[in-house]
Amino acid sequence: TSEDSYEQTCYYLTVNANNANTVTLVGNHEYGFYYATINVNNASSVSLSARGEYGFYDSTLNAQWADSVSIKCVSGDSWSYYGACYDSNYYLPSNTEIKCYGTGCDDFGTIYTLDDASAISMSLNACGDCDDVGDCLDDLSFYCGYSGGTYQYSESYYGYTSYSSCDSTC
Repeated sequence: TSEDSYEQTCYYLTVNANNANTVTLVGNHEYGFYYATINVNNASSVSLSARGEYGFYDSTLNAQWADSVSIKCVSGDSWSYYGACYDSNYYLPSNTEIKCYGTGCDDFGTIYTLDDASAISMSLNACGDCDDVGDCLDDLSFYCGYSGGTYQYSESYYGYTSYSSCDSTC
C-alpha cells in the first residue's frame, strides 16, 4: 500500500478500556479495524462507527456490561460490495442501538446478550444500495439468555429466512 493508504490501520488492535467513561471508535475505509478486540465491558457509553467495506472486519466488541452502546455501519462508495461491520462478534448490553446504512450491516456477524435481545434497537436505511432487507442484512445471528456458562437460545437470519435452535427465541 502507498503512504496515503489507510487500509489495515488497526490490524490486530487490542483496546482495553473496560472502566472508561466514554469510548468512541471510528473505522473508516477498508479494514479500519481488522481482527481487532475491543474490551469496553464496564464503560458508561460506547460508540462504534464503521464506514466502507470491512470497516470493522472479523473483530470483537466486548461491551456486555456497558451502560449503553451505539453501533453505526455505513456502506462506502457505490462500489462497496461487503458490509462495513462484517463477520464480527458483538457482546452487548440490552441498551444497544444499531444503525445500518446501505450494505453497512451485510454479513453483520453474531450478537451475544446476557438476557434477551428485545431491547436492542436495529434500524436499516437501504440508501438505494439494496433491493430488500435480505439484500442489506444478509447474515445475522443472536445468542442470548446466558446462564450456567452457556447461551440458552439462538436465532440466525440469512436473508428473509430465520433458523432457531429452540422453541423460545431471543
